[in-house]
Amino acid sequence: MKVSPESAIKFYAYEMPKNVIVYAKGGDDKAEIGAGGCLLAGGLAGAIAQTAVYPMDLVKTRLQTHACEGGKVPSIGSLSRDILVQEGPRAFYREPGPLVQLGCGTISGALGATCVYPLLVVRTRMQAQSVNDEGAYKGMSDVFRRTFRNEVHF
Repeated sequence: MKVSPESAIKFYAYEMPKNVIVYAKGGDDKAEIGAGGCLLAGGLAGAIAQTAVYPMDLVKTRLQTHACEGGKVPSIGSLSRDILVQEGPRAFYREPGPLVQLGCGTISGALGATCVYPLLVVRTRMQAQSVNDEGAYKGMSDVFRRTFRNEVHF
């Protein structure tokens, strides 16, 4: 519900600042806006996309966490209308404070990296090995076992 619209908006919104930057530079080729221009256009596109998509993300989260009465889930439209009527338009853009966001981002990033990194090591080692090699890994569990035995030191 969020990824496709966000990507479409970001793609479209990226082209608008590029046109402005090209016009401001007096050029006629979008490919020549430079790294700074690309960074600026991408940042603006991301901000525009997040601003447009954030209300959908809020509704999606509320739908996912909604306590169903009698097994009936509200429609997207009725839930959006309820939020607007009961909480006002600002509810669609209300966010936790910056410290909460920083803490959540730090913890989720650290946990994600901690969980995913060992799997990336396994994948990389399996991809890098030659099938005909005598010491080739026999599977994921073999990579885990041998890596842990030979490289983990407490």
